[in-house]
Amino acid sequence: MIIFIDADGTLLNDEKHVPKSAAEAIQSARQNGHRAYLCTGRTREDIFEEIENVGFDGFICDNGALIESDGKVIFDETESEKKFEKSFAIRFLLDRFKIDPSDTIAIGDSKYDLPMFEVCKINIAMGNGKDEIKSAATFVTDSVDKDGILHAFQRLNLI
Repeated sequence: MIIFIDADGTLLNDEKHVPKSAAEAIQSARQNGHRAYLCTGRTREDIFEEIENVGFDGFICDNGALIESDGKVIFDETESEKKFEKSFAIRFLLDRFKIDPSDTIAIGDSKYDLPMFEVCKINIAMGNGKDEIKSAATFVTDSVDKDGILHAFQRLNLI
């Protein structure tokens, strides 16, 4: 599986910290052969050390205007006037790595994550998420501060 995880409100709590349970769940899933990408509206420069230390396979930044995989920038249109959505970047990666959309998971908390849900097969809303994302989700997990990512990964047998 390839897992796309939003940053603010999903990976990061209100204090902008990554819960230990989330970092460990992502690392465990990767050890089990799954790929994990941070998928955020943040710029690449706004991905601070605590996020880097989680150990993602790559980063989708600027809502898809920049895609980094395995330490290499594979798409960069950050100087473009074009508006991007996270769904563009997910499709780009799926095409590049020949991954079927049925092997995808998206995790988010707000309307800005709905484009991920349009592409991915399994869509998880955070318990602290907005109603519009919860109604579009395959299921709702716990909030970010109540080990939401960990519980979602356990439910999906990723770890």
